[in-house]
Amino acid sequence: MSINPTCDRCGSELKEFGAILLSPPSGKSVDKFHICTKCYSIIIEEINKYTIKEKFRQLSHKCHFDTRLSSNLNDLINHPAYQEIISMGTKVVPLILIDLMEDPKWWFYALKQITGEDPVPEDKKEEYEGYLYELTTLWLEWGRKNNYI
Repeated sequence: MSINPTCDRCGSELKEFGAILLSPPSGKSVDKFHICTKCYSIIIEEINKYTIKEKFRQLSHKCHFDTRLSSNLNDLINHPAYQEIISMGTKVVPLILIDLMEDPKWWFYALKQITGEDPVPEDKKEEYEGYLYELTTLWLEWGRKNNYI
């Protein structure tokens, strides 16, 4: 009689072992879960998404809180937390666009730096300069068109 272990997440046969996950202690016992490589990858991806989202939220709050009393946009753009968000690359573009939907802020410089794009037509640059809601609309349309949101 052979034992055919299965993944406790998806039920598939464990041909390749991914991980053993342990539950938080409950009383005196800890539950053990055998996870296949596919499910392990999915779990790690979800953890990374959560981590990126939380890091973005913390950095966003910091740079906007620290510069809330300044009318100089360069103070925001040059803030270390804003710059760190830019360094996170394209994985934060959907988070920035969602933030623009919920509460428009001056994310346009970061979006240009990360994506290399600018949805404002060349002949309309002066017309749109300083108009938060109009720029937000253009970037959200760009995000939808490019499947970021």
